[in-house]
Amino acid sequence: MHGAVYDSTEHFWQAVKYHPDTTVGELKELIVSQESKDWSAWLKRLDEEPRIYLANAYAVEFLRYNLRAERLKWFAEELGKHGLKPGDHARFAQQRGGDRVPV
Repeated sequence: MHGAVYDSTEHFWQAVKYHPDTTVGELKELIVSQESKDWSAWLKRLDEEPRIYLANAYAVEFLRYNLRAERLKWFAEELGKHGLKPGDHARFAQQRGGDRVPV
């Protein structure tokens, strides 16, 4: 896509969820800031409103799973396994080869 090479369509979609200017350092800061948040009251409100929950069940369950502190910690650890520098763009993490390009 636009000169970038990805292992799969999934890698492409993982990359485009980040704004082109978002860096790995900013992403790690965001993760740390969210690890201490308690999302249970917010999720409970969604659970108790059937029209919201039923229309968005996949998204709610995705958030319930991925906003847990242990899941956020896991994600931060995964970022650390790839030799990414804080100034690297988050989208680049999904690209392959030496010629990573902004998308």
